[in-house]
Amino acid sequence: MGIVFWMFSLLAVPVLQSAKILTVCLIGGSHYLLLDEISHNLHQRGHEVRMLLQLGNPVITGFSYAGRADSYQMSTWFLGEKYIKDYNGWFLEQQTQFLLGRDNLTNFLNFMGHISYQCDKLLGDKEMITFLQTERYDITILDAFNPCSFILAHKLGVHYIAFYPGTLNGPLSIALPSPVSYIPVFSSQLSDHMNIWGRAKNLFYSFLAPVGQELVWSTFRDVAERHLESGSPPGGLEELHQGAELWAFNTDFSLEFPQPLMPYTVLVGGLLNKPAKPPEQVSSLDAHIQIHQYDSQRWPSHLDRPHNFRLVDWLPLNDLLGHKKARLFITHGGQNSLLQAVYHAVPVLGIPLFGDQFDNMVRAETKGLGLTINPTHITREVLSSTIQTLIQDIRFKSTALSLSRIHKSHPVPPALRLIQWVEHILHSGGGTHLRPASLAHPWYQRYLLDLVLLLSLVLLGPVVLSWTFCRSRNSRDKHKKIH
Repeated sequence: MGIVFWMFSLLAVPVLQSAKILTVCLIGGSHYLLLDEISHNLHQRGHEVRMLLQLGNPVITGFSYAGRADSYQMSTWFLGEKYIKDYNGWFLEQQTQFLLGRDNLTNFLNFMGHISYQCDKLLGDKEMITFLQTERYDITILDAFNPCSFILAHKLGVHYIAFYPGTLNGPLSIALPSPVSYIPVFSSQLSDHMNIWGRAKNLFYSFLAPVGQELVWSTFRDVAERHLESGSPPGGLEELHQGAELWAFNTDFSLEFPQPLMPYTVLVGGLLNKPAKPPEQVSSLDAHIQIHQYDSQRWPSHLDRPHNFRLVDWLPLNDLLGHKKARLFITHGGQNSLLQAVYHAVPVLGIPLFGDQFDNMVRAETKGLGLTINPTHITREVLSSTIQTLIQDIRFKSTALSLSRIHKSHPVPPALRLIQWVEHILHSGGGTHLRPASLAHPWYQRYLLDLVLLLSLVLLGPVVLSWTFCRSRNSRDKHKKIH
């Protein structure tokens, strides 16, 4: 894969002179893994890259955010031990709630409240902000899941590319053509084949989506008001989204439902996928060993570990899935996990817990990659029978192989695809030429509601006037007859 990547890199034209690029990672976990890969690839391409990384996030246990030797530069930011300890404790409690099936909008808004608080402290760090402003970056690549990234880019006065770590239906206001008849709305847990009730549910969720977005933005509005010279953007999160020069999505049509795209969107799913290196922990395993990433210190003392059960704090998932004896992947349904399962053609058993994981598993199940169990429905019998089905039914492995071929046969690897688009934006001075005029139109004009109203007045106006005239005349005639 590395040789192919550099072969494409040498053939890619035109080659851009070194640009100064800032990448922003304020959440960590899988978001960091993606932005680390992006930053490293841009550095390898010859650009001067710096990542702004917020430390102390509790998403990956046993993983070190040390960066890569001889690669991009890094500026780290930290909120302090006390806050991080409290935040990690809250986050751990949320995971317990997710396992009990208690994922809801209130929990998500509480999470966004923490992110907003962190954002306020970061933007108030004059030393860090001044340093980033004086660097005068050519472009910023930000984590589009976090609204703070957009506020930061505005404060720095730098054009930005939005990288979204999930699927196309995540951002609610980038104005992609999304007919509700066959494109599922975020959190609807629907496939692209809906019956009449499914379409009714999807329509209902499409009305709720802007409300949810406004609730998310409400947790950041005061932060933007305090830290931006122009104040909070009048258009809120929608205005920030539509200010991006380009949107890059961590998805791929091997898993994504087909739908219309816009010139300012590019799919780069699979950035973490690559040929596996045999990890030391699995070099001599037999076919029946089960490996779980888990903090071994948290294992209940009263439970014995089975002889074929191994716990590790951290293991590169790509290398584990690429092992020749990997038969099944039990996953929470994260987007990176599923894309790596596709790449290595390993069927999945999904146990989604929160956020986009439920929608992700609907896609995986619809495509035939695996099956899903709701965490509240898990029993020993259900788990055992589902595992046996996935291992013994050859259709799942066959489908996984087919999806893997689709994913790998794209003419340009995802890493180079993103690099070329970033350089295109830099070459052309921005992404204005990619944006349709509709982005500047109000929503009622975009959906022709003003025209519908005008036609209604033109066509129905004479009818209403005639009916009113006739009714008035009949009323006068009746009045004359009475008298």
